[in-house]
Amino acid sequence: MTSYQSNTQANVMIIGDIILDKYTYGVVKQLNSEAPVPRITVTEDEEYRLGGGSNMTANFASLNGKAELIGAIGNDQDGQRCRQICEEKNIVLHDIIPHNNTITKQRIIEKTYNQQLLRVDYVSPFSLTDAHIQTIVQQIQAGNYQYIILCDYTLGMITPDLVNALRPLNIPILADAKPKNKDAWHDLYLIKPNFEEFCGIIGQSFENTDENVEKYGKEYVAKHNVNLCLTRDEKGATLITTDGKCIHHTTEAKQVVDVNGAGDSFLGALVHSLCQ
Repeated sequence: MTSYQSNTQANVMIIGDIILDKYTYGVVKQLNSEAPVPRITVTEDEEYRLGGGSNMTANFASLNGKAELIGAIGNDQDGQRCRQICEEKNIVLHDIIPHNNTITKQRIIEKTYNQQLLRVDYVSPFSLTDAHIQTIVQQIQAGNYQYIILCDYTLGMITPDLVNALRPLNIPILADAKPKNKDAWHDLYLIKPNFEEFCGIIGQSFENTDENVEKYGKEYVAKHNVNLCLTRDEKGATLITTDGKCIHHTTEAKQVVDVNGAGDSFLGALVHSLCQ
């Protein structure tokens, strides 16, 4: 695995799909008289959190990392909420990619049992243009970044054309890789899919064993010239490097209620460790 000079003050640019997570809490006492569905009475103010690529940025910033963020955001109320939260978390938001509406995911939570009843997604189509890509490249060239992190939620911000434009900058690129953009992940520093996503990337389903992961992982790394960090649910994580090393890191399985953002947390911690 190639080493890059880094330190605790490393400046990291994160590019990804910005999402506002909205949580509405209430209690259910009876069914709706209009339809056979629960009727929830909202009991407290709604809560807003950063999601998607902005969640990973917040996780990295919480580890005392210096992080900057580029993503598409709307000039709407939810966009203003994203900007405010970024400011509160000391995230430098480069608001250079306009979007009609901020992507928002609203979760309706029954407070008594902490049970999610419904999720409502507000997603409008977004396409990254050549002009957007040029603006992103210029923004990065104007800084002094030691790592570029790509958080792909397949909502339009990360594309093969963007990745192709970033490679010549000679800055190590790490990606939370998804199968939809499987043609974009070659010749990067590292990709971090989960097990299911990796199966989609290689177009091959297989049993989640150390032997299989090592076999298919080494084949992928050799073919695409990229270090691979594969998260494997209760079986931990596996790192396979371009110089032939394979490390399996086990974990202790625990009961988890909400795994939303777990991959972001893992990648944020991984990048922070590289900056030491």
